[in-house]
Amino acid sequence: VLSLFFLFQIPFSCCGTMVHRGFWGIKILLFLVGIVGSLFIPNSVFNDHGYAWAARFVSAFYLIFQVILLIGFAYDWNDQWVARADRNIGTIAETGWLGAVLLCSAVIYAFAIAGM
Repeated sequence: VLSLFFLFQIPFSCCGTMVHRGFWGIKILLFLVGIVGSLFIPNSVFNDHGYAWAARFVSAFYLIFQVILLIGFAYDWNDQWVARADRNIGTIAETGWLGAVLLCSAVIYAFAIAGM
């Protein structure tokens, strides 16, 4: 089954870059058709039978993924600014980078407490 899957992927990998970078007219048209078409979906699709339960479970995974991405971003950002401070040991730039880390942390905490 896996070999059939990869054989099926060969044509897509050969022309994937061309389709990704080109055909903007067709992509925009399909996007607009999808938006207008979604207006005609009946309300019964979004009831408690299928879509709502799937959205509940998928949203939990989405939120966990977003938290992981935000934590990774925060660690990378902190590592870069502390590394810049370490390169400038004994200068005013060291104090500036470390002060910027503390200031950004304080602002983010203030926004979190304020509920923004």
